[in-house]
Amino acid sequence: MEGHQYYFVEDAAGDETYTLPGGDYAVFTGESDTPQLAYNTVAHAYGTIAQDGDWNVAGNFNLESYDHGQLTAYIPVTKA
Repeated sequence: MEGHQYYFVEDAAGDETYTLPGGDYAVFTGESDTPQLAYNTVAHAYGTIAQDGDWNVAGNFNLESYDHGQLTAYIPVTKA
């Protein structure tokens, strides 16, 4: 995965599977009724991690799950 940015988006109707690395993930939720709201949730998640002195982003991917207007973003992290 090095050198590329990956976004994994859950789709209940899909039949593909992905293996994600084990480890710690920061979990953030927000509205996703529009693309801008979804983007804001993910941007807020990365901003929060960047400002936190205890955690760093640990990978070049995130996992997003959408459910009836709610977005849950899972960001891989490591202890600083």
